[in-house]
Amino acid sequence: GSLGRVKATGRGVFVTGREAARRIGLNLEGARVAVQGFGNVGSFFAKFVGELGAKVVAISDSTGGVHNANGLDVAAAFAHKRGGGSLSELKGGDRIALAILGDGDFLMGATGIWSAVHYGVPMIVFIANNRSFYNDEVHQERVAKMRDRPVENKWIGQHIGGPDVDLAMMARAQGATGIGPVFDVTELREIIPLAIEAYHRGETVVIDVRVEPGYDSGMSSALVKHVERS
Repeated sequence: GSLGRVKATGRGVFVTGREAARRIGLNLEGARVAVQGFGNVGSFFAKFVGELGAKVVAISDSTGGVHNANGLDVAAAFAHKRGGGSLSELKGGDRIALAILGDGDFLMGATGIWSAVHYGVPMIVFIANNRSFYNDEVHQERVAKMRDRPVENKWIGQHIGGPDVDLAMMARAQGATGIGPVFDVTELREIIPLAIEAYHRGETVVIDVRVEPGYDSGMSSALVKHVERS
């Protein structure tokens, strides 16, 4: 191919972005830039925009991403990627991969923890455990009002208790680090640094945090008020 062909598309995206920024009065020197996709196009774009003086704070590819509010070493990431590496192997980010799930959501997808452990994916999962598929309790309350049925039966098929489910044990059974149940904020504050240390060791961490059952009155009333209007 012709000279510069490998860089051409990435350079084209860079030039287009530079001119668009100029039209709206945005100075790219010192601007914070995130690049989604770090293949041929994205990696050259990040290289060019970094050379212009922009601060590239986030990059990602199909294997993962890395973020640093102080700016990433784009040249090192570019060389790593050109050498056949992936961004999931890079160090230097300041973000932790974490998820906050309801207990119902966790139970419906619990085997995903095995996949994370099997493939060596470090992450922290907080389970907001109110011992219920509570969104469905609200739905069943709504339907009960529509059909003039007993609202007090809304928990049937939704309450997760009797016996209590040990979600941390479920995580440990799949090779993850399972912590909990945690009942108060003070205990949670002590556990979080330990979870972060485990994360940096490459572990998948699941923390069962017990929260008050139900929604607050404002949310519950908002979810059912259209029934009350009818």
